[in-house]
Amino acid sequence: MLLVGQNAEYFRTQWSEILRGNSRRCGFNKAAFILAGLWIAYRKMYGLALMLWVLISLETVISDIVFVEVFGREESPAVYDRLVTFLIALCCGAFGNRLYLRHCCRKLEQVRRLSHGDGEIVDDLLRNMGGTSIVGSIFVTLLGFGIAFGIWFIYALVMDAINGV
Repeated sequence: MLLVGQNAEYFRTQWSEILRGNSRRCGFNKAAFILAGLWIAYRKMYGLALMLWVLISLETVISDIVFVEVFGREESPAVYDRLVTFLIALCCGAFGNRLYLRHCCRKLEQVRRLSHGDGEIVDDLLRNMGGTSIVGSIFVTLLGFGIAFGIWFIYALVMDAINGV
């Protein structure tokens, strides 16, 4: 499983039943639960990782609007923030293996289209397109922070304009 790289045996086990058509489940991924967006980017699902950053940023802005602007609180309750964080982590853990399987299937299809059946090209493409990337994970995480900062900056400007500051 050149495409998967590290932990190929783990994913082979997790995906076996779904690939045979015996199940719709792919198991719970503890690393995806604990590391969420970092794990997604580490497995080179960069678009999904960025979507997660945008989703988290927008949720944070919306909760701020609801709790601060509507209900007049100083900030959103800590229990709410922890619950949202837990639910995001739970979703990443519960669906991580399935999302990664889908990602790998798409990459395999790209390899088939690009290689034209040439075995050497297939192996090279699988190694380059698959596996993991610490550098990519760090880059996407930094980009995610930049996106979050940008969303918060725009939100602050809009709120200042509305409040006449």
